[in-house]
Amino acid sequence: MDMRIIRRNISILAFLMIIAINLTGCMEEDDVSKVSKEWGLDLKDAESFTVIEETHGGFHGDGETVIKVEFSDDSFSDQADEDENWSPLPLNKTLHTLIYEVCSYTLSLPDIKNGYYSFTDRYDGVKNHNAGPELLERYSYNFDFGIYDSDTRTLYLCKCDS
Repeated sequence: MDMRIIRRNISILAFLMIIAINLTGCMEEDDVSKVSKEWGLDLKDAESFTVIEETHGGFHGDGETVIKVEFSDDSFSDQADEDENWSPLPLNKTLHTLIYEVCSYTLSLPDIKNGYYSFTDRYDGVKNHNAGPELLERYSYNFDFGIYDSDTRTLYLCKCDS
């Protein structure tokens, strides 16, 4: 085979590889951006971002996700203060029971006293921010729960689907 043809083929192959690498990189979002968008939060000032547990992907997408986000300042307190989906602690009795008793084996969250929380019930495909006692009478749960500890500047974001 002629050397010119070999060089040309190698050049074309290298060019195609560079294009493929660049396109792949542009299409993927990093975890912080995905979570920020999904929760409607600005997490760019987070000091650390750790996925503690991720068990989704099983039967019908059931599973739990727990993400720990740590901040070096009080910027998230200001954000939670201004967001109508976040409320100051304490949790109501139903939410406390759900998070620290019913789901405690999977979520394993610290008992936080000072901070904010957000709850979105996604049962039956309807988003609801109320947590009444009927919530505990269900056989399955689909909800998003976030809790921010003002003392340690730590945010926990949880997604539960059963």
